[in-house]
Amino acid sequence: MRWLLPALPVLLGLTGCAVGPRTVTIPVALTCGARIPPQLRDDVAPAPLPPGNTVGDWVTFADDQTGRLERANDRKATVLWIIDHCESETRSASKRLETRRPWWRRLPWSSDHE
Repeated sequence: MRWLLPALPVLLGLTGCAVGPRTVTIPVALTCGARIPPQLRDDVAPAPLPPGNTVGDWVTFADDQTGRLERANDRKATVLWIIDHCESETRSASKRLETRRPWWRRLPWSSDHE
């Protein structure tokens, strides 16, 4: 019995870790930003100014600039969708982990067993 006394603090510490509140760590939650592909991180360059000073040159420039603005807005919407979807998955996974009962309450002879 005396050999058990030095090991008692260690055993109590391990028991405390096993029975204490769970810390939910979801690796995916830490890497939501990593789901954004590099091509969506790049800047959309502005359209080059027209070489001439005709109405046709400026119409072509405005059309090109509008297309680039639409591309930039689409990237923003895509990135926001990726982040929102990732956060939704994280919340869902966290909720599934939090609602679980402790392992000893899931045993067949436990009074809480369903």
